[in-house]
Amino acid sequence: MTWDPHEIHAHCLQSLQQASRQFDDEQQPKGLDALPEIAIQSILAAGLESRGWIVLREQHYPQLRRPLAGQSARERCDLVLLPLDAPQPHDPASGFWLEVKSVGQFAYRRGIPGPNRQYSTQLIAALCNDLQKLEDDRQLRAGGILDVLFTADEATATHDIAIALSRCIDKQLLPPPPLHDSFKLADRIGNAICSVWLTSIGERKNAK
Repeated sequence: MTWDPHEIHAHCLQSLQQASRQFDDEQQPKGLDALPEIAIQSILAAGLESRGWIVLREQHYPQLRRPLAGQSARERCDLVLLPLDAPQPHDPASGFWLEVKSVGQFAYRRGIPGPNRQYSTQLIAALCNDLQKLEDDRQLRAGGILDVLFTADEATATHDIAIALSRCIDKQLLPPPPLHDSFKLADRIGNAICSVWLTSIGERKNAK
């Protein structure tokens, strides 16, 4: 099948917006931006499954078999999407490989909210590293990085994504322009916008 990044991005955005709305409706003291990254991944996985895809979690990259320095395990991808009618056994390499990164301009540290001084560094490092992994594994047909950014305003997210993409270009990684949309958050700790960015590697017709 041909993967449509616009469709994947739209479903991810909708799932996060629904989850955020539920926090507000229940008048929770903490919002979506307080969740750990693995919980954001779970929201996305559940939303994508409800829309008719098989979602595999923590899949090994087919070709990235050597661990990075200081690591003892092979590289894994957060989510891999397959069509509901995918034949058994599943061939994850033919799916859409989705890395997820959640970063807040304001975040909880030891239970106390405040400015996240590592915000820009975390965003840049994650985008470059994940894009490199997707580019290096030539068995993959399609994939992308979903950055979920919690910021005071949309201009901050747009500015920082642009810097992160420029760092990727400096490393000879040439991603296409990312898909982007956002929605308002109830400002609990300083974040008033959730921006969802999907940077895709495109679809490789000759992937093996």
